[in-house]
Amino acid sequence: MLRRGRDRLVGKPGGDLAFAGGQPFLLEGSLVGFPKALARIKELGAEALVPGHGPVVRGADVNTLLDDLTGYVEFVSRIASEGMADGMTPLQVAEKYKDNPYSGWQETERLVGNLHRAYSELSGNDLFTRLRVPDVWPEMVSFHGGPIGCKA
Repeated sequence: MLRRGRDRLVGKPGGDLAFAGGQPFLLEGSLVGFPKALARIKELGAEALVPGHGPVVRGADVNTLLDDLTGYVEFVSRIASEGMADGMTPLQVAEKYKDNPYSGWQETERLVGNLHRAYSELSGNDLFTRLRVPDVWPEMVSFHGGPIGCKA
C-alpha cells in the first residue's frame, strides 16, 4: 500500500524500471533512457520502492538500488563501446566480461540482450528501433549455458 507522508510520497511502485537483485532487461528499452527514468524515480524521494522484480526496498536502500542500476547501465555502455571498437559481437563481449561486478545478480543472460540494445544505440539507430527477443534469445541461452528458467 502506498500512502502520502506530510510532504512527500512514502512508497512508490517502480514496476519494471526497478529490479532488486536481478539485471534489468533493456533490449526493448533504451540504455540512454533508463538512467533518466531512474533519476526521475530518485527525485520523488520515496522512502520505499516496490520493484517490478525482487523485494521491496526502504530508506537509504532505495537510493542505493537506483545508484546500483545506474552503475550497471554505465558498465554495459562502457563494455559495449569497447567491444564494438574491437569488432566483437554482443555475445563475445558478454563472454569476455562474464565475471563482472553484477554477475551475482539474477538473470545474468540479460547482459547479452542489453549489449544488443547498446550496440543498436551506438550504431546511431533511433532509440525506438525495435529489437526482438526471439532474435536475441538463442545468444542469451548460449551465454546462460542452457535453457533459461523463469524467476518471475
